[in-house]
Order: sequence, then C-alpha cells, then structure tokens
Amino acid sequence: MRADYQPHKNSKYGLDFSAIINSWFGANLDVTKTDIAEKIGLTKMGFNTKINTPHFGTTYDLLELSLATGHDFISPLLNVLKNKGVEVQEVFTDRQMQDVIRQRDMLDNLLKRSNREIDMLYARVKDLEERLKNAK
Repeated sequence: MRADYQPHKNSKYGLDFSAIINSWFGANLDVTKTDIAEKIGLTKMGFNTKINTPHFGTTYDLLELSLATGHDFISPLLNVLKNKGVEVQEVFTDRQMQDVIRQRDMLDNLLKRSNREIDMLYARVKDLEERLKNAK
C-alpha cells in the first residue's frame, strides 16, 4: 500500500473512488476494464488493483481515467473542494429548477388533455354500443 494513503480521509470526505469507478463500469457494460487499462498504459491486473483502492491514485490518474472513458471522475473531488469538505450530491441552479417545473407543468397538461380525450372516446364507444344494441 502507498505510504501517502490515508484511509481516514476517504471516510471524512465521503469519496470512495473505487466505488465510483466500479459503479461506472457496472453501468457501462460495453466498456471493458482491459480496454481502458490499455488506453492508460496499465496491465489489467495493475488497473484492477488501482480501481479497488478507495483513493484510486493521483489526480493525474483520475484525469487519465476520465479522458480514457469520456466520463468525469474529477467533479466529485472538485465538489468537495468547492464546498469546503462538505459533500454535496448535486446542486441545481434556479434556471434548471424552472426548466424542470416548466417541463412538469407541460407533462401535467398533456396528461389532463389525454385523459379528457380518453373520456370522450369512452363515451363515444359506449354510445355506439348502445346504438348497436338498440338497432338489433
């Protein structure tokens, strides 16, 4: 194990890069660890050892991994720095919240219109059934 590895810092800041990286690989099954290991110049065994340690490696290692996978593994680290050690999962801007509210309202209106159309169609079907029944 590396001399500079300080496990108490992983729990202090809530950053377990091995869990973050392994969950990314679990969600992206089309990308293999072997391919990424080759891209960043490691053997599969060396890469597996690295991704199974909570600190993963240096910031440069995270940068190489982010570039190789096309996924941002550095932002969780930057969020901790930005928030002075307090882990914040995700913060939405006012504009993003307004967009979500606007989209929710649009979908709510669409649902109401669809329900009205379904009710009208149901009434027409019942009316046609009644007419067919009376015509016999």
